[in-house]
Amino acid sequence: MPAGAAGPTASEIAFWTEQGRVDRAVDEGLASRSWVWGPNGQPRTTWSEPYADAPGGWRVVGYTDKGRMEITPGTDASSPWHVESGLLAEEMITGHLQLGDTLFQDFPPAAIGVAGDPDDTSGPTYATLEPLLSYRPIPSGWTIIQTIDRAGTVAVDPSLARYGVTARDVGAPTHHTVASVFWDFMNSSGLLWYPTADHPAAGFADPRSPAGWFATGTLFPNPFYATGYPITEPYWARVAVGGRLEEVLIQCFQRRCLTYTPDNPGGWQVEMGNIGRQYEDWRYAQLGFGPAHAGTVAVTPDHVLIFMGRLGATLGSAQTYVSMPLAGITTLTPGECDATQAWSEVVRQLDVPGQQLVVEGGGGVTWSAPYRLWLNGTHELFNETLVREGYAKVDPAHPDPLYEARLVAAQQQAQQAHAGIWGNCP
Repeated sequence: MPAGAAGPTASEIAFWTEQGRVDRAVDEGLASRSWVWGPNGQPRTTWSEPYADAPGGWRVVGYTDKGRMEITPGTDASSPWHVESGLLAEEMITGHLQLGDTLFQDFPPAAIGVAGDPDDTSGPTYATLEPLLSYRPIPSGWTIIQTIDRAGTVAVDPSLARYGVTARDVGAPTHHTVASVFWDFMNSSGLLWYPTADHPAAGFADPRSPAGWFATGTLFPNPFYATGYPITEPYWARVAVGGRLEEVLIQCFQRRCLTYTPDNPGGWQVEMGNIGRQYEDWRYAQLGFGPAHAGTVAVTPDHVLIFMGRLGATLGSAQTYVSMPLAGITTLTPGECDATQAWSEVVRQLDVPGQQLVVEGGGGVTWSAPYRLWLNGTHELFNETLVREGYAKVDPAHPDPLYEARLVAAQQQAQQAHAGIWGNCP
C-alpha cells in the first residue's frame, strides 16, 4: 500500500533527511563519491508494509536504489540511528523473508545478480552466495585472490594480488573478515548536508537551498551502520559492467553488498550494490508479495493482508497490497493458538487456479473499511468460511447486520465440531 497520500509523514521526512545527509553533496556535484542511498534526495518508493510487531501490524519503509529505509523502534528524529537500513542482503541470500521480529516466510534465495549489469550472466547471484555463509574467514592480512563464478565455484587467481586488497579481522560477531578497501570506505569522511537549524559551526550554506548547510563529517555513525556485519568473505568475480567484463570484488553484509571496481574513477571504485531496487523487484514482482503469490502473508486482528499478485486484475494495481478488515469477524493474531494453521488455510483457499475475490462493502478498495470477501470459484463468503473452520470468531462489537445470522450459525458449527480455536486451544 503506498504511504503518505495526505502529505509527508514523520517517517518520510526522516528518510529525506538521512538521504540528504550523505547523498545531497553528490547530487549537487560538490562531492565525488558513490551513493549511500541513491540520487534525487528521496526514496524511489515509499510503502506501508506488513510487519507483525509494528504498531497496527504495519510499518512505513522507503526503497532507494541502494537499500530500504526503516525507522528504528524506540528512537526519535534526533538519534543518528533513527533511520536504519533493512536486512535485505541477508533475506535475499537465505530466502528468509522477514515479516516480524520472529516471523519469517521461506522462499528460494534470489537468483538475481549481486553486481554488474542486470543481464549479466557471469557474476554470482544472491543464491550463489548462500552456501558460502558458513565458509571460514580468510586469515587477516592475507591478500585477497579468491574468486567465485555464477555456479558458486570458488578458486584462486594469483594475478589479482596486483590490486593489493587484504582481508581485515575487524572483530565482527559473524566471524567474517572485511576487505581493506571496504573497511576504509565504511570509516570514511566527506562533505555532508545538515538541516540549517542543526548545522555544525564549520561549513557553508547549501547554494541551492536556504534550508541546508554543508560540513565535513564521518559518513556513518558506526562503520556497520549502513551495511551491517559481514556475512560472506570478499571474492573477486568477472562481471559485465556497461557490457564489458571487468574484475569486481564483491562482499555481502547483513544489509548491503559492497563492490570494488579498480577500473572505476576515484571516489567511485567502492560502491553499494543496487540492492534496494533488486529486493523490491524480488519481493513484489517475483514473489508476488506473499507465500502463495495470490494469498496472504499474515492474519492480524480484524484483518487479512491480501497481496496483489494474481489478484491484481481484480482488486487493483500489481504494485499494491491491501489490508482487508473482514466485516463481522475477528481473525487470529500471530502467536495465538492455531494462527499458523489459519495462515496456511487462508493461503490454501486463495491459491486456486482462476480463483478471485469479489469484494462487497467498503465503498471501494481501501485498507480502512470493512469488507466481505466472496470466493467466486465456490461462491463462498470467505468471512463465514474462516469462522466455520475455527480460524476466526464472530465479533459482537462489530456485527455484520446483513450476514450476522450466517456468521453466528457458522460459529456454532465450529464449536460443535471442536474446530480450530474451539478444539485443543486453551
